[in-house]
Amino acid sequence: MFREIKRLREQSAGNVAVLVALAIIPLLAAGGLAIDYTRALQFKTTLQGAVDSAALAGASELSTSTTTAKTMATTYLTAEITKLPPNNGVTYTVTVPNSSSVVVSATGQMKNHSHVIVHLILSGDHRSDGRPGRGARRQHHA
Repeated sequence: MFREIKRLREQSAGNVAVLVALAIIPLLAAGGLAIDYTRALQFKTTLQGAVDSAALAGASELSTSTTTAKTMATTYLTAEITKLPPNNGVTYTVTVPNSSSVVVSATGQMKNHSHVIVHLILSGDHRSDGRPGRGARRQHHA
């Protein structure tokens, strides 16, 4: 019996197949995470662009009236949200705190298609001054 165990330890044929079989699951999980992370960043970037554009569109109408500015920003953002990648919904607010600025804020959650239990939830505040955050928020002055 000890002789057979010693013989099995000395043989190396088939070791690669065993290593590949053990490594395939973490490799697939890492690939799925990379794809999800890339898609979530694309979603965040697209949402950020939509919020920026909506705030600028609203700010361009501030000379007309604050109501027109808010309507323009809301209409623009609603149209841009339909162009986002598949998601679990986007919530947004558009406010005109005074006659010289429009504030647009949006939050969304990316759909996870690889069925890996990791969700990059896009929420919170992100400001253009470089502070960390996960949503999209812009304030533009006329």
